[in-house]
Amino acid sequence: MKSILSKTRMFLGGTFFSLAEFLLASLIILTDFEVQGALIFAALICIKLVICDDILAIFNPIFMVSVFVTNCYNSYDTFIKYVYAIIPAVFCILFHVIAYRKKCKVGESLPGLIAITAAILLGGIGKLDISVYLVPMNLYYYLGLGVGMILVYVFMKSRLASSKGDVFEKFAVCMVFLGLIAVVNIVNYFAEFLSQTEIRDLTLYSELHYLSRNNLSTYIMFALPFPLYLAKKNPFWPLASMLMYVAMIFTGSRGGLIMGSLEFAVCMVYWIWDSESKKTRTIKMVSTWAAIFLGIIVLLPTIIEFIHFRLEVLGGSIINEGEPRYKYIVALAERFKDQWLFGEGFLSDVNFQFHPARQGAANWYHMMIPQIIGSFGVVGVIAYSYQIFGRISLIFKRVDRTSLALGLSYLGILLMSQVNPGEFCPLPYGALAVTLFVLLEIHLDRDGSLDHLNSSLS
Repeated sequence: MKSILSKTRMFLGGTFFSLAEFLLASLIILTDFEVQGALIFAALICIKLVICDDILAIFNPIFMVSVFVTNCYNSYDTFIKYVYAIIPAVFCILFHVIAYRKKCKVGESLPGLIAITAAILLGGIGKLDISVYLVPMNLYYYLGLGVGMILVYVFMKSRLASSKGDVFEKFAVCMVFLGLIAVVNIVNYFAEFLSQTEIRDLTLYSELHYLSRNNLSTYIMFALPFPLYLAKKNPFWPLASMLMYVAMIFTGSRGGLIMGSLEFAVCMVYWIWDSESKKTRTIKMVSTWAAIFLGIIVLLPTIIEFIHFRLEVLGGSIINEGEPRYKYIVALAERFKDQWLFGEGFLSDVNFQFHPARQGAANWYHMMIPQIIGSFGVVGVIAYSYQIFGRISLIFKRVDRTSLALGLSYLGILLMSQVNPGEFCPLPYGALAVTLFVLLEIHLDRDGSLDHLNSSLS
């Protein structure tokens, strides 16, 4: 019986099954069955929670469903009908925690999370009516961004520390599937686009079904470094990073274009640096320049025309005075004078006057620095600076290919958060960022670099 259970766990948590999940998610995207697909994957995640003792087994299905539900724009009313599905999900989570209980572990990332939590809880104190805190969706953000991330951290640290096998390779494979399913989503969108118009007639681009360009670009920026990390297993893996990057450019996301290009350039430097010999490094450099040259010849004219079209839609510039982001910054300069210490609070609705919120959305500035200053004041600036510098120091505590791959993934969400909500979405972005540093701590733990920093709670 134990042998059957062990083999079942290996199968459900293996690469072959992850590939099957990827293919199923692709089929869901191609057939526009996202709502039904979300329920199928939710059931699959619950089954894995019950059967598998390794939490990594649920990463890939979570990534798949996270990507394809981005097609369900403004779908709060659609998914709220299935809120009852939370009940069996909670039972499965509790079963997993109890049946496969582990010692709670914490490490160097915890103080930064506590600092952030304090800033969030204090944000807007004395300014917001008590009724604001009683709205369920507000509670999700208010508690999820701080207390929730601490719980995610403790849970993941305790679970991943005992994962069997090469936890970093398994995670990297899941991240590659994350990036590739985003590519499938983008390609499917353009397949529909090309079925209605020629590539050089972009007038229908904005009239097709919704493409969550910023969300898809964010997922790709999380995933970009990991095909390069796996390149020592197979030299063709870097092609996946290049495919993700090209697909991201064609989403039309300004964050993907600017911030994603910056991350991709750093990723290429990482790939060249991660070479076993000077000869290999030279080959990689030549290959990179050859790919750039080929891209310029083949794709650059189309990319330039596409970007030009996007700028025309936006009024001729990357950002203009009529855009909400611009108005947020102008208004922030005035509001900060009165609420400089704790900020206006994340649950404030002051920005909704410039951009009406969808159901389930928050008071986002769509820019990390103004968000911190506006929502959490000076206290927030100190707390987030403490966390970010702590994370950076952790990345460079031991400079090797694993630490840098995880660090580059964090660079992706950090850059994207400068022009989008990013880490201010508890699920999945905030939780995934926390998980990156859990894995980094585990990597350093195994190396002995953090032995003096970690504690275990019985």
